[in-house]
Amino acid sequence: MNTPRVPMQSVLAYQERYGIASQMDALKSLAPSVFTTDSSPKVSAKYQHVNTIDIINHMLLKGWNLDQVGETRVTQKTRERGLAPYVQHAVTLRHPEFKLGKLKKDDVTPNIMLGGSHNTSSVVWMMGGIYRCWCDNQALVSIGDLFYSKHRHIGSFQVLMDGIYRSLDNMVAQVDKIGEPIQKWQSLTLTVEQRYEYFRRVIELRPESKAKTLAKENFESFDYRRRGADLSNDLFTVYQVVQEHTMRGLRVPILVNGQSAERSLTRPVSGVNTFVDLNRALWSVTDRFADELVNG
Repeated sequence: MNTPRVPMQSVLAYQERYGIASQMDALKSLAPSVFTTDSSPKVSAKYQHVNTIDIINHMLLKGWNLDQVGETRVTQKTRERGLAPYVQHAVTLRHPEFKLGKLKKDDVTPNIMLGGSHNTSSVVWMMGGIYRCWCDNQALVSIGDLFYSKHRHIGSFQVLMDGIYRSLDNMVAQVDKIGEPIQKWQSLTLTVEQRYEYFRRVIELRPESKAKTLAKENFESFDYRRRGADLSNDLFTVYQVVQEHTMRGLRVPILVNGQSAERSLTRPVSGVNTFVDLNRALWSVTDRFADELVNG
């Protein structure tokens, strides 16, 4: 089956859509690099290979569930050069017992995203995130280094793996802290002027590109709400709306033959690095904006 591999896609939804027997088979179809058991021939002799699927299985045994997965887009050129099995990939997992509660018309669940590559383009990394069930949307948090851990492919293999599992345990132990900035953001209701100022700051996170130019020319489109649950103007709701527009492409309502439809102004984010960097930067910008509003 020739299907696009663009971060991030729901493993369960993909499994059900194509009638795949198991979630592991769906995971392998979406991101074959997750299952690679060796490293690129170009790595040095000191490079310690880490099986991503081993970390996933470790978390599954602890009660976590597969959520979303993606890998860097694999091109024909990549395949011809023999690089496809080693590209960067990312997987998110959720635990049914870890919840932040019902947050103003929206169920938000904490999760953990882990990723890496097998070609020296990435360390093994883990980050805390939040999953928004209304729109099946994934965001990443950025609270200092509290929910961010990276591990280089060097040194003793056992020490490396012990460090990875210890970092996972530390994140799980402090998962409730994700709710602290969310509660602060919920307490802040934004005026139109404040929302527009926030949108302008978000646009500056994008590198110079056609997408950034289009966003600048249509920055008020970030205020377009796609569902009833998004109508509030508290900062947390506005953040979620903006995060979805940023990651999935900025869309605006239009009429086609008298029927309501949507037009995409920018493409969805399709690279693992861009997805991670933009998500974390957006969280940080939002928290700084909140502090400015609180402190006047």
